[in-house]
Amino acid sequence: MVQINLPKNSEVIKGKYYQDKTGSKNIRKVNVYRWDPSTEENPRLDTYEVDMDNCPSKVLDILNKIKNEIDPTLAYRRSCAHGVCGSCAMNMGGKNGLACTHLMQKLMGI
Repeated sequence: MVQINLPKNSEVIKGKYYQDKTGSKNIRKVNVYRWDPSTEENPRLDTYEVDMDNCPSKVLDILNKIKNEIDPTLAYRRSCAHGVCGSCAMNMGGKNGLACTHLMQKLMGI
């Protein structure tokens, strides 16, 4: 029988929690897997509360809002934002897709 051991730093830990400061009633929690290969730290899952009243509904738009207004350390690939180049391909809700064409409502089951 083969026994597989994962590296010590492979366990995903609870990350930072960014609470909404707008006071909006239309808040969605967005979990983002973060990992920096240049450090010895474990990957983490950061949680952001996003005011959906002032945000378009595409996943890429939400990530842009997080980067521009909540956490400027967030980094991800994007280029055309029109579903052509494929640079914003990522795993969202356990499935691969383009963040610029994927609706947040689809992820949330709304």
